[in-house]
Amino acid sequence: MPQLEALQSELQASCAKSTGAHLPTKGEICAALFKEDGQWYRAKVNSVGSSVCRVYFIDYGNMGTVAPENIRPLPEFFVQLPAQAALCRLHGVRPASAAAGWTTDATAMLAIMFQAGPVVATVHKQSGDLHYVELASKKGGQSLNQQLVANGLAVDFKAAAGPTAAATTASAAVAPGTMPDQQPERLRTVLELVKVGDKLPMQVTMSSKGVVWCLCLMQELAEPLVKVEKALVIDGTKLGGENRAHEVTVGDFVGSKSNDDGHWYRAYVTEKTADQHTVRYVDYGNEESNTALFPMASEHRDVPGVAVRVDSSDPTFFKTRQLVSFTVESIEGRTVRGTATSDADGKSLGAVTLAPWYAGLVSEPSAKTSSGPSAPAQRSPTEPAPAPTSPKPTEPA
Repeated sequence: MPQLEALQSELQASCAKSTGAHLPTKGEICAALFKEDGQWYRAKVNSVGSSVCRVYFIDYGNMGTVAPENIRPLPEFFVQLPAQAALCRLHGVRPASAAAGWTTDATAMLAIMFQAGPVVATVHKQSGDLHYVELASKKGGQSLNQQLVANGLAVDFKAAAGPTAAATTASAAVAPGTMPDQQPERLRTVLELVKVGDKLPMQVTMSSKGVVWCLCLMQELAEPLVKVEKALVIDGTKLGGENRAHEVTVGDFVGSKSNDDGHWYRAYVTEKTADQHTVRYVDYGNEESNTALFPMASEHRDVPGVAVRVDSSDPTFFKTRQLVSFTVESIEGRTVRGTATSDADGKSLGAVTLAPWYAGLVSEPSAKTSSGPSAPAQRSPTEPAPAPTSPKPTEPA
């Protein structure tokens, strides 16, 4: 892309003139040196440590760790071009074996297509930052999605569905990132317990790229959730070095070890590849990819998932770890509407909508009776954060 190439050239010159370490803040867009090729790239800071920062390269999609002396503040000129990386999944297909995930033959076919020349991504649908795409060579011919199916490396998920297909459950094998068209069974949402007029205590666990997640903890759920998380730590510790990730697949509830703090949390598997799983933490809302998983005991699913997605006209009002009070004004199925205020200064954060922990993964389930008492209960959760990896930046699709 000419604009990105020009920006990269100017960025190298700008950073060459700049000296001295820069200790950035979390969420800051900066320039980071990629040690593999010695080039500077635009990056977003995901976490800040005493000797290293974790960054996301916004134009190439990969993550890495960078020392403070290799980070520079980014002049305003360099942030005018929108981030060029986009989070994508293949539309309508899943691996031929959901248990094995995408094979090396499948990933090789993807690499061959990109090496052959420009690739066009047709977006069929979008969920938040995630784009479901069909990839095809700009020269024409079958799409990658079609080639994978034709070579027996994938199954057409759209064709597999239909009136005669077996009913899909939460533990069934489905396409990566594609959830059954119903609420995942066995784990309710905290929103089933609220009623109009309730004032819910919440804490922001993630606020990034216009997506806000909160922990919504009613008093009656505080102690049970603490017990569950303590039990997960015990279960995870018993594993020692044993890896049980091979026992779980898309749609399973698991204990997942956060790459950020090393603690175990309840999670739901949204994608599986040959190398790792992607999970969503049902009590915090964020997602990450890792390999430290084990099947979660059924009794740990008795406590509803307390993560709620906050849909606001201005998500910048919400900051990570901010304490918020939410007043319930209306309930439609699992969608709860009302107003939010900041606990720190009482400032109104406007009208918002709350969605359950599985928002964006499944369609709206049928409504159940939502009732039950609630009372303010403050708790400062540990926030599992996305786990960085360190591949070399590659050209975006």
